[in-house]
Amino acid sequence: MSRVIMSNAFTQDDFLCGCLVADSERKIVYVNGYFEREWGWTSALLLGKNSDSLFTRSSYIFYESYIVPVLSIQKRFDEIQLALLSAKGERIPVIANARLNNEQYLTFWSLFSATKRDRLYEELVEARNALHEQSLALKALSITDELTGLLNRREIKHRAEVILN
Repeated sequence: MSRVIMSNAFTQDDFLCGCLVADSERKIVYVNGYFEREWGWTSALLLGKNSDSLFTRSSYIFYESYIVPVLSIQKRFDEIQLALLSAKGERIPVIANARLNNEQYLTFWSLFSATKRDRLYEELVEARNALHEQSLALKALSITDELTGLLNRREIKHRAEVILN
């Protein structure tokens, strides 16, 4: 049995991502409430603004050199990591999807915050580095004599085999 959802039961502001529509000149013609709730941008500040100005400098360069050509050929891209600027000028990592609609001359964007993902990635890198340091320390302990600090018998034998073979 299928359920019919009343169209007035929800709004675009209920979505957990930023939705943005830009015209053929890259002027913003629509944003949902996520931009204000999460990033401080009111629709009054964004409507009519060039969408390029939301990107950090590095993301803008990536946008021009990669995303624009991909959109013109494939008409869409999925899961590209970019960085936007909040209304306060703070850097916000996002995952972006976009689709170009040639009939309407509009680009439809969905932008998902990647802040938590970036934090988890940083923690993973830190944990990996800590494990690497511990591995090096354990290796040093396994090949040296604790009392003298000289190579132990097992390591001397291993190195001699390597040199002699």
